[in-house]
Amino acid sequence: MKILFVVLSVMYITAAQAQGIYIPGKVTKGDSAAYYCKKAMSIILEVGNTRNVDTSYTMYYKDGREFDDENFAVPLKHSQENLLSVFKDFLTQEEWEKLKGKNSFLLLIEITANTSGKAEEIIFKFRETDPVMMHMPPDRLYELEKRLKKVLELHPRAYFSQFKKIKYFDSIRYKNIAPFDKKN
Repeated sequence: MKILFVVLSVMYITAAQAQGIYIPGKVTKGDSAAYYCKKAMSIILEVGNTRNVDTSYTMYYKDGREFDDENFAVPLKHSQENLLSVFKDFLTQEEWEKLKGKNSFLLLIEITANTSGKAEEIIFKFRETDPVMMHMPPDRLYELEKRLKKVLELHPRAYFSQFKKIKYFDSIRYKNIAPFDKKN
């Protein structure tokens, strides 16, 4: 009986550790930030700061009308290299090793920017099997969020002033992260 109890305990602990800290329907709290988690698609989780105010996917004009142009292109001021650099510099060597070879994995970033093009809010989307993001503590995720907000920027346009906020997506594809060569 004791052996059965030990085996079941080990199985439970192993399963709990493999699951990660972001669980759909739950809020994961740290000292500096808390993040909600929900399913975005079958294997994709959406993780956002609980302080985010504008969590809709829709852009609105200042007069309240919904913006529905599917072909709306935002003029990015940042480059993909900027995002990759921030992400890579943020990762530890151990985290990078876990991501190496995950060619079909990516970190999708949903951005809400103000009308001058500065990122104000970020929602992260990643696979529920992501070996790094699923286990990143909220305070560390908050640090990544702050670093990304410094880079994520749009070229301001006069027509931005007609919107409440600007919404767009960007991504970091793990296969594009250069080999880890950071000096420790």
